[in-house]
Amino acid sequence: MKRSPALSRRALLGSAALVGLAGCAAPAQSLVSGAHLATGEAHQTGPVPPTGDLGHGGHTGITGNMLQGDVDPATNGFDPSAMLTDFDYGAVSTLPSGQTLREYTIYAVDKTIEIAPGISFPAWTYNGRVPGPTLRCTEGDRVRVTFTNGS
Repeated sequence: MKRSPALSRRALLGSAALVGLAGCAAPAQSLVSGAHLATGEAHQTGPVPPTGDLGHGGHTGITGNMLQGDVDPATNGFDPSAMLTDFDYGAVSTLPSGQTLREYTIYAVDKTIEIAPGISFPAWTYNGRVPGPTLRCTEGDRVRVTFTNGS
């Protein structure tokens, strides 16, 4: 009796990969080409018109109270937009070894801040603002942070 050659691992893995790709491609193909029409399903081409509030046409963006004013930065004592570029580089000095020392002082205190017009929130502020300061330094700098809990 003649023995058939054994299935190699490489051939088995290749076959499994091919079956997997075919399995992934079939659903995608049916969505693109309308191949599911062969099953007798009705298919509408083009966008589906919105019906009431159920369609995407009902989503017009931000509405309601979200568009009624801004929080005055003077109310909280800080401007969140300015924080994007307001970095704390610390008090810079040089150690006897020649290494740069950056010293930061951070104090935390409970404060009620206005997060939206007319909506206040009790927050733990760092240096009087939320979020706290962005501490900037360079790799290799020695950093010293003095933290004070004011609450």
